[in-house]
Amino acid sequence: MSGSLTRRWCRAALGGLAFVAAACGRGEETPLRSGAGVRSPAPAFAPAWDGQPPEVWAARLSDPDAGVRRQALLALGAIGPAAEAHVPAIAARFGDHDPDVRWAAIVALGRMGGAGAPYAPDVLATLEDPAPGMRRAAVTALRGLGPAVAEAVGARVVSPDADVRTTAREIFQGLGADGAPAIRGLARAVKGQDTAVAEDAADALASIGAPAVSELRSLLADSNGLVAVLAATSLARIGPSAKDAVPSLASALRRRGDVRRASIDALLAIGAPSRAVLEVAASDPDEDLRDLAADALRRLR
Repeated sequence: MSGSLTRRWCRAALGGLAFVAAACGRGEETPLRSGAGVRSPAPAFAPAWDGQPPEVWAARLSDPDAGVRRQALLALGAIGPAAEAHVPAIAARFGDHDPDVRWAAIVALGRMGGAGAPYAPDVLATLEDPAPGMRRAAVTALRGLGPAVAEAVGARVVSPDADVRTTAREIFQGLGADGAPAIRGLARAVKGQDTAVAEDAADALASIGAPAVSELRSLLADSNGLVAVLAATSLARIGPSAKDAVPSLASALRRRGDVRRASIDALLAIGAPSRAVLEVAASDPDEDLRDLAADALRRLR
């Protein structure tokens, strides 16, 4: 790729992605963050790139020069959904012998929106590609494919391999509410026998946010204390968007120990909608509950 096109693509096309890698010097993977838990801004797309429409770039995907193929893929990624007719040709480059071309293919597919969803299993497979930058590109691409990947990524959360689970959690952090199709499977994992898997599943539910609140309320009522604590902790992470869980958290205050403390933390994280519940608890005959509730009210004010 020419240096000028590379630099302009990095400035404009990568503005909405969560990393800078091969096209920008093939250095370390560099997350672009504007704050913890904040998703990158939406990418900017154009109907053409460098004055050329999608079909011109797509015709170069079979060029014998790997640099030309990579340039074409990055241009199609910059164009975005307007190039969705060429998604099959983009996906075909996943098997390219050149790792830079494979990387660019993943980047481009992740910017095609729903049109790229049928190729989600292929993107998932690239998570195992050892080439530099590949895993980060695949994570970002999967986040861009939305609900279509949720259940497949959810299945990775229950893997016995901690690294696989970590990657799945990263994907859910970017999917947000688009991860909703995985909620039931994740909830079953929270109730499973493997504590590490249960914790990672609860983390994924928290990343999904408000759509997971109903299921987390059910988990909060589970007789298993660890399950209830994980549910309350996830509700705390969701914060004000978990306000519908306030009645369930109020009931959980009747349980002692970690469940009670985690429920207090969740009520505090939810904020103003919890005030009435905390005020009642601050007058409870149970001294421990009174103290916890009174402290939460002080912090809430």
